[in-house]
Formats: sequence, C-alpha cells, structure tokens
Amino acid sequence: MTAKITVGWREWLSLPELGIERIKAKIDTGARTSCIHAINIEEYEVDSEKWVKFTAQPLQDDEQTQVTCNAKVKKEVCN
Repeated sequence: MTAKITVGWREWLSLPELGIERIKAKIDTGARTSCIHAINIEEYEVDSEKWVKFTAQPLQDDEQTQVTCNAKVKKEVCN
C-alpha cells in the first residue's frame, strides 16, 4: 500500500507536459475536474484532431511570466 501524502489547501506543482515548471494550485479533494486560467486561446487541428494553444500565467500577480502551451483536446465542457 502506498503511503498517503498530506498536502495543504494550496500547493506548488508542475505541469511538465505543458511546459509549466511551477504553478500554485488550490487543492479540492471533492472535485471531479480541474481547470487552469488561460488567455489567448486558439483552436487548431492536427491530423483531424482538435488541439488548443493558450497562454498561462503561472505566477500569481506576475503578468510578465507567461508560458505558451499546446495540448490535445480531450473533452469539451460547458461552464
């Protein structure tokens, strides 16, 4: 059995698949989904598959630090 890790309600994490080395996350153990604040969102296709390009600002109150991310669309949701 894997030992459980105790975390706080806000923690630093990395999203290497998106090129984000460090971002502050709010932890919600009851949530079924997660989200990330994104700007400059552009949809495009690669081999008939939907992809999205967006800009993330991983450091709160720091608009100068921006990361351009590309990701394959897994699921579309309505807010």
